Amino acid sequence: MNDKYSFGALISAFFLVTAPYFAYWLFTSARAALHEAREGAPGREKRGRAREKAASCALLLVKRYVSLSVFFALAHLFLFQLYKLRSTYDALEYLASPFNWEPFNLKFVATATALNGVLLCAYTAFRKKIVITRKAAGAIPAAALFKMWLFTFFVCVILSFLAKYGIVTIEQLLFHVMFPTRGANWSMVTGLILAPLVNSGAPALFAAFLFSYEATVNGRVYVLPFKLFKKIAAVCAGAVSVAAIGVVIATAVYYARALNEPSSSFFEENYIPPRDVAIAFPEKKRNLIVIFVESLETGFLTKENGGAFDEDLLPHVTELARRNVNFSAGEGIGGVTQLNGAGWTVAGITSYLSGTPLAVSLINRGRGVNDYGKVFDRFLENGSGLGDILAAAGYKNYFFCGSDAAFGGRDKYFKTHKDAQIFDYLYFEEHGFIDKEYRTFWGVEDRKLYRFAKRIIPKIARGDENPFFIALLTVDTHPPGEFLDKQAAQIFDTPFKNVIYNADTMLFDFVSWIQKQDFYENTTVVILGDHLYMDSWMFPAGFHAQSAQTHRYPLNIFINSPLNPAQAKGRALSHFDMLPLLVQAVGGSFEGDGLALGRSLQTRTLLEKDGAEYLNKEIGRRSDYYNALWGRK
Repeated sequence: MNDKYSFGALISAFFLVTAPYFAYWLFTSARAALHEAREGAPGREKRGRAREKAASCALLLVKRYVSLSVFFALAHLFLFQLYKLRSTYDALEYLASPFNWEPFNLKFVATATALNGVLLCAYTAFRKKIVITRKAAGAIPAAALFKMWLFTFFVCVILSFLAKYGIVTIEQLLFHVMFPTRGANWSMVTGLILAPLVNSGAPALFAAFLFSYEATVNGRVYVLPFKLFKKIAAVCAGAVSVAAIGVVIATAVYYARALNEPSSSFFEENYIPPRDVAIAFPEKKRNLIVIFVESLETGFLTKENGGAFDEDLLPHVTELARRNVNFSAGEGIGGVTQLNGAGWTVAGITSYLSGTPLAVSLINRGRGVNDYGKVFDRFLENGSGLGDILAAAGYKNYFFCGSDAAFGGRDKYFKTHKDAQIFDYLYFEEHGFIDKEYRTFWGVEDRKLYRFAKRIIPKIARGDENPFFIALLTVDTHPPGEFLDKQAAQIFDTPFKNVIYNADTMLFDFVSWIQKQDFYENTTVVILGDHLYMDSWMFPAGFHAQSAQTHRYPLNIFINSPLNPAQAKGRALSHFDMLPLLVQAVGGSFEGDGLALGRSLQTRTLLEKDGAEYLNKEIGRRSDYYNALWGRK
C-alpha cells in the first residue's frame, strides 16, 4: 500500500460513508419545501415564503447532516476496526479508493449501506414517538469527558499496536527507543496515533450525547444522571493510571532483575568465536549474494505446502525452494525457528550473519541510555561475523537497501563487519538515481532498488579480481501498510495479498537476471526471510503465532551452492545456524562444531540439543560474556 494518505482521501472516505444521510435529508427537505410552496400565500408572498422555507430547510439539512453523519461515520469506522482488528488508517485507504472496486471494497460498502438503511428506517419509524431534547441542567464536565476519551484512546492504541505488530519483546522496544531512528517510516507512528484518535472519539462523543440529552418516549422521560457519567469517567481514569503504573513497575522489575541477577554462563559455554576458527576457502573463491526479503516466511505459502492461504501468493519462491536447497525441520518447504533477539530486521540480520542474538537488555548494565551513543560507534565489535570472515579472505563487501541504512544501526553493522560500501536511499539521492525529495514508503520501493542493483552489480563484478559479498534488503512487505506499487499485478481480493505476490514476482525476476550474468557461474545466491511477518492478524485463525502446528518460519533458499540437499531436511535450525551454512555455501570449510552460536550440519544445533524455550530464557538473561562482545565489561 502507498502511505500517502491525503486530506482529499479522508474527505472522500467521509462522504462515501455518510452519503446516504445526505441523500435522505436532501429528499425530505426538498419535499417539505415543495409542500410549503404549494400551500402558501399566492404570488410574490408565496414565492417569498417558499424561499424562506427552503433556506430554513437547508439550514436544518446542514445541522442534521453534520450531527448525525459525523457520529455514524465514526461508528462505522470504529466497528470496522473491531471487526478486522486493523487500524482506521487502513480503512480510510480502502474507502478513499471508490473507483478501485475490489471485492473487499464492495462488501464493505454494501454492509455500510445496509446499516445506514436500517438506521434511517428506525429513525423514520420512531421519530414521532421519540423526542430528543437537551438537558436544562447544563453540559457534561470537560474533565470527565477528557477522562473517558483518554481511556478509549489508550485502549485503541493497544489494539492498533497489537493488530500491526503482535506481541513484541522488550528487547525490540528498547532497541528502537535507544538506537538510531533516522530513516524510519514515520507513517507507522502517525498511523498508530491517527487511528486511535479517530476511533476513541466515537465512544466519547456518544457518551457525551447520551448524558447531555434526555429522551421522551410516549410521554415518559428517560435520562442518564451526570453522577453516573462522572463515576464511569473516574473508573476509566483509574484504569489508565493503573496501567501506567503497571508499565513503570514492570519495567523497574525487569531492569532490577537484569542488573542484579548473576551473569549467565550460556555464552561462555556455547559461543565459538569465529576469529579463533581456522577457515579454508578454495583457490577460486565464490561470490555471494544474500537477499534479505522483508518478512518472507512459510506462512505465506499455500495450505498444501504447509502455509496459511488457499491462494498461491508465492508461486516463484515455492518453485525456487523445491529446485534448490531449503533447510527445514520437516520434509516440506520450511525455514528457521525464530528465537528471541532475532525478531526484527537488524536483529535478524545480526543473528544470521554474526550467529548471535541482538539482546539489547544485556548491553546496558550499569550505564545510562545516553551512553549508547558511545557503544554504538561500533556494532558488536568483538563478535566476528560473515563479513569479517570473508573480508579476511579477500572479499569486498557491499550492502544495498532502499531506506536510510542508518535506521536501526544497519550502516554501523555492515561498516563494523566489515568495511562494506553502502548503497542506500541517501546514496541513490546523492548520485542522481532518484530526484531530490523523492520518497515512497521507507524511501525507495523494491522495484527501483532491484533496478538500481542491476546497474551497480555488473560494475562491481567487473571492477577487480576480488570476490564480492553483496547483502540486499527489501522493504515493500514491511508491516504495517506494506507498499503496493503502481505496476504491481492486482489479482487478489486484498492489497496485502497483492503485495506478497508482487514481492514474489520481483524477487524471481531479480534472481533470473542474476542467473543470466557472466559472474553467476561462480556465485552463490541465498534468499533469507529476515524475520516472521509481524502483523499476525493478517493470517487466518490458527496461524497467529510461530509453532510446530502453524509452520510459520522465516524462509531460506540456497541457489547454486555446493551444499548437499540431502542434509537439508529434518534439521531444527535457528537464525544462528545460517552463519556456518553461509560460509560453507561459498566453499569454506572449518574444523569444529560451528561458528558463534551456529552449528554445522555435522553436529546437533543448540535448538536440537536444548530446545527453543531454554534458549529464549538464556538469551534474555544478563551475560558478561555477551557484553564483552560489544566492548563492554
